[in-house]
Amino acid sequence: MSNLAHSRLSDGPPCTFCDFIVAVLGSKHSQGQRPVVFQTAEAPFPGVERRLPDGIQKSYLREVSNAESALHIWPWRNQPASRAVLEVDAESGAPIHLPLTDAPAPESIQSETTANILMPTVPMAWVRGMNHEGKHLTWPALARPGFLYLFRNGSLWRELQIAWEGNRPQFRDVRLADHRTEDGQFTEDRRPAVGKPLADVWVPVRLDRQDQSLEAAFSESPLSAARLNGLQSDSGLRHYRCSQFRDLYPADQPQMGFARWPDAAKRTVFRLDKVEAQRPRAPAKEWQFERPWEYLADTTGTYAGKALDMAASLYEEWNAGERTGPLAPFEHPEPAALGIAIQKDLDRASETPAKRPFSYDEWRTSDCQTDALEDLRNRGVCGLRIEDHFYEMRHQQARINTARHLLELCAEKARKNPQLENALLVNQIILPGRIGRQKNPLFKYSLALPSSGRQKIRRVLMTEERTLGQHYLTLAQAELLQCLKRQPYQQALADLFSTKGFDYAGAFRCAGHFISDTLEPACKQDPLDPEHSQPSPDSDGKAWVRSLCTEQAAASASREEVSLARMLWPQTTPDSQTEPYQPPETPEPNDGTGVFRGSALAALEKLDLPEDLSEILTVEGLRLADDIQSGALTTLMLAGMNSGMKALDSSHSELHQSIRSAMAALENNDRQLQNLTDEQTRLAQRRAALKAEHDAASREWMKRNSDQAFRKEQAAAKALKDFDDASARLEQQHVQTRQTIQQRLMAQRIAAMANPMEGIRQAMPELLPDLRQMTLSDAIAQGKYVLGLEDLGPDGARYNPETPAAGKALVWVLSRDKPTTQAIQALTRAENQLTLARRALAEANGNHEELKAKLQAAQSRYNQVVDELKQTGSRIRDINAEIRKLEGEAKAHRVDLNAAERGRLHRVLNTPALPLVVLAIEAVNVANAFGSLKRTSRERSGYRAISGLLSSGYGGALAAILLSERFANEATRNRIASALQYQFRGEGAKFIARVFRAEALTVKMLLGGIGGLALTGISFSDTIYTINTGDQAALGHGIVTVGSVVTTLSALVPAQLTLLGMGPLGWAGLCLILGGAVLVAHYEDEPIENWLKNGPFGEHDGLPHLQGDNNALEAWYRLVYLLSQVRVSIYPIPEITRVTLKRQGLANHDLAQATHLIRLESNLPGLTGFTEQQMTFKLQLLRHPIRQDGNHSVRLPTQPVPESELQSHIIRKGATPDGYEYIVRTPASHAETTKFLGIPFSSRNVSYSWQPKAQIRVETGIRELAFPAPPPKDSTLYDARDNEHTEPDFSDKKQLFWINEFSNPGATG
Repeated sequence: MSNLAHSRLSDGPPCTFCDFIVAVLGSKHSQGQRPVVFQTAEAPFPGVERRLPDGIQKSYLREVSNAESALHIWPWRNQPASRAVLEVDAESGAPIHLPLTDAPAPESIQSETTANILMPTVPMAWVRGMNHEGKHLTWPALARPGFLYLFRNGSLWRELQIAWEGNRPQFRDVRLADHRTEDGQFTEDRRPAVGKPLADVWVPVRLDRQDQSLEAAFSESPLSAARLNGLQSDSGLRHYRCSQFRDLYPADQPQMGFARWPDAAKRTVFRLDKVEAQRPRAPAKEWQFERPWEYLADTTGTYAGKALDMAASLYEEWNAGERTGPLAPFEHPEPAALGIAIQKDLDRASETPAKRPFSYDEWRTSDCQTDALEDLRNRGVCGLRIEDHFYEMRHQQARINTARHLLELCAEKARKNPQLENALLVNQIILPGRIGRQKNPLFKYSLALPSSGRQKIRRVLMTEERTLGQHYLTLAQAELLQCLKRQPYQQALADLFSTKGFDYAGAFRCAGHFISDTLEPACKQDPLDPEHSQPSPDSDGKAWVRSLCTEQAAASASREEVSLARMLWPQTTPDSQTEPYQPPETPEPNDGTGVFRGSALAALEKLDLPEDLSEILTVEGLRLADDIQSGALTTLMLAGMNSGMKALDSSHSELHQSIRSAMAALENNDRQLQNLTDEQTRLAQRRAALKAEHDAASREWMKRNSDQAFRKEQAAAKALKDFDDASARLEQQHVQTRQTIQQRLMAQRIAAMANPMEGIRQAMPELLPDLRQMTLSDAIAQGKYVLGLEDLGPDGARYNPETPAAGKALVWVLSRDKPTTQAIQALTRAENQLTLARRALAEANGNHEELKAKLQAAQSRYNQVVDELKQTGSRIRDINAEIRKLEGEAKAHRVDLNAAERGRLHRVLNTPALPLVVLAIEAVNVANAFGSLKRTSRERSGYRAISGLLSSGYGGALAAILLSERFANEATRNRIASALQYQFRGEGAKFIARVFRAEALTVKMLLGGIGGLALTGISFSDTIYTINTGDQAALGHGIVTVGSVVTTLSALVPAQLTLLGMGPLGWAGLCLILGGAVLVAHYEDEPIENWLKNGPFGEHDGLPHLQGDNNALEAWYRLVYLLSQVRVSIYPIPEITRVTLKRQGLANHDLAQATHLIRLESNLPGLTGFTEQQMTFKLQLLRHPIRQDGNHSVRLPTQPVPESELQSHIIRKGATPDGYEYIVRTPASHAETTKFLGIPFSSRNVSYSWQPKAQIRVETGIRELAFPAPPPKDSTLYDARDNEHTEPDFSDKKQLFWINEFSNPGATG
């Protein structure tokens, strides 16, 4: 190039006459590229071009919008045929020549615009920035490393490799002529860039007085030759794949950020004057941010640090409880920064911090960078808008992974909290209003949890952070899904699908990763979410995958598109898959559209990784190769196989797993199937209600034997029978409906899997020979290996269809004599053994369906017993009639007796003494205090238990003394009255008498006052206790305390008027006490409410043994038992069952000899996760003798049956999936006669009942726990060394840590 200096003679155009002029916009252009003219030489060298000297360069101001430009001028008078090219210096070899015009023409001095204009540009992609009103604003940023393709007139004009050197991009040209045939087709995928690095890219704005158009495409990897040929030949592909520039005149500024222009489509080429400063591109670092532009626009290096500080401050506010409300959009932190704040908290508590994907030091120490656009802006370089679709999809994928990492960090942090298990139980079982599609019966207790407790649970579960994580994850998934649905993004993926070898396999793997990332909703990816353990719900991503599987080629062809479905799978129908796949004689051509090519994949079956990985061109191909080399893709099935086979398996596994997940979600959430299940549930609930009504009516009839009760029982029985008949008819309809639904779902599955399975058949003809579809019955008849239905039984028995419809189901089969089939069969058997083991473990954790079926069978047996009892109804009615006759005579006798005694009793009660009802109340108080002595001492204290017992005893004794004053003989009555009326003479006694306006302080007043004060003290103590524990019964106890005070006053203040021996104060005190007792009984908190109010999340401190991190295990232990179903149940075996078995020749069958089934049932493994549990379950047979003394019956002491005799009544015992069971024979009731010297002395009736004692022990790793647990108020801790806790004591009816009775009250056997 000539070294002519730039010169400016004036502000007007240079004086040129008949010159060829090329104007290059801008100034200070790089020396690596220039316009050049070649002239066809004349004789003696015809047809040989010669290069003209470089044109004279002059600066000019008014070329385009007053922008400075450089004019390259060649004298052009009588110039022979010539052509102009853009010459680019090369690292080696001749310069690269890019055609501009084949007919250069001179310009006239009067031309307003230069006929030929070149413009230096740099490609710029739009990067996500801040959110505004729900929209993501974007800003232009210099292109990241990759490849730029410029098309002119439907042909590739320029291919450049983009690299960053320091803080500036560099562009190196590919010599396209070396890789093209004469007809312009490309033949090689590897096209090295040989041009010298350029600071900008020159493109033609105007040539030969015609405005030019341009199409540009960016790719992170070089495009294959087939892809370039396809883009050159198909304008439709270029329309979706390339940015379209109809004219290249630059706008003053682009549409970016908040700037919105109506002519946005014309602002694809723009000046850089108003483009914001930015850092050099670093995609891996940019993808760590939710808003990469915020990082790129921060040339000072402070954004990452500020994001860290903001996230750390917000995290501290959450932990301190200073921030509880929702965040405004501008307050949302960077998710990675929030993750770093959490991981710093975790690392401080760990001696060996784990390796994390984000580094605090890297975020904190971002360097300061100069503006990457400064030099380009000063030189007048313009921006060229390109679309970097892969950058956007990878950013969405990175956002998804960041949100997942944030959720994992939240779970890890929560696991460090000792209260996590308690918080999970409350959050997942008590707080939700609905669980699945059913109302939560425990939700009513959630009102007992205070708002502070809810906030504590939120902090334990990291709810605020997890809510943000789920929000970020949901947004990223939705945006990635929108990208995958759009044709421009699918065409970016087509770049990969147009490759071959390991690059082609990597394309399937890449698409599979993108697709799978859109499927599972955020709740399924959050380990602490209540929905995490529920069946996966459907999602937009899964619905799209299903539509993708069934999309036909004609659909995308009608839209003039090549859809992603055509790239992933071949187009076929199930009918064509009944025969083995026959590979085509010639491989499918690679037309550059990305359409599925089975032969290209099948070629990988025999390939290994190349020694030189530089032969792999794409990023995805290199990632796949790296995973193969590291052994990450080696499985038991593929061990020893070549690398190509592993690549094929990896390319399809993610896709097929996504399809299975999408189809499972469709079947699990089928609306018609859910409605059918809901209807069956409602029918079961209705039948249970009718059955309960019938049972109640039967018991009433058996008890009263009245005609009214009999009619009621008959009506209930008829209603139950009518319902069962209607249910039977409806059940048949349900069976047919369910079969129809299953057939529909099966048809949908077959249709959805047709194309993907055809893809496997074409991709792996050597690995899976003879893979085809046939009906299940034909496959079994022909001895084919059925994929997914082999070796399901523990004995290796084959699956056989139960119905003809099942036999017609289509299945995929393989021939058994193929080596691959034999390997799959061996592997399947091993997996089935593992599945069976897991299934057995699941059954050990509690099989609710089996339990439900067995309970229904027990209910059926109970119905049979009721029917048998009805058959003997006449005899029972006769007996009951006699009983009613005797009761009537006794009632008449009682009426006469009452009439004789009423006068004297009224006279006795109408005295100043306390009435008889007070004595009865005191007697009950004494009994209750004595019976609950141990419980009260455990829940409260020994002092409270003893004082309560003494107070009740004192009150009862005082009431007896006062009442005996009226019932004793006259001499005794006089002595008692004299003692009670004794008057104290001291000054203190006189002072007390004056205070209460009594004549004197008597013994009776003193005793009554002491009793009232004792009751007041006890009631006041109970009031304080219930207030401390937050019990709603505190109001009732308070009223009892007030009533006790009034009662005390009534004993000291003389009453002027009395009714039944009590004055107004006495009656007021009695009413208050009784009213308070009613309130206590009605409003007293249930144990689960006690736990919620006084446990780790309660605001009351009445139960300290449930509070604090040191007691977290104890609190969890008590809550688990409250939520569990640990029980012992007894079920009668109807006589008709035994008779039926004996008629069938099964007299020795266990049930033929038994009378009852006794079961210990537990759902602890499923609730706690501890599968290892030790059960102790023992029975005692009790003998209940009742002596008959004439018309009186005297109950004699109950005696246990000796152990030797007991064993003869236990027919069988053993473990069940959810506990343990006994099959027993209960001795029949009978009469015994006691003789003395051979003479009958007395008779007695003997009946028998069973008493259970059961305990389940669980080892938590910290200490052993035993179920059932004490109630929350009981502070007793389980001690494995204490025999009272570990050994059953049948004499203790309320033994702690033991089940002492059957779950159905009143059942005795």
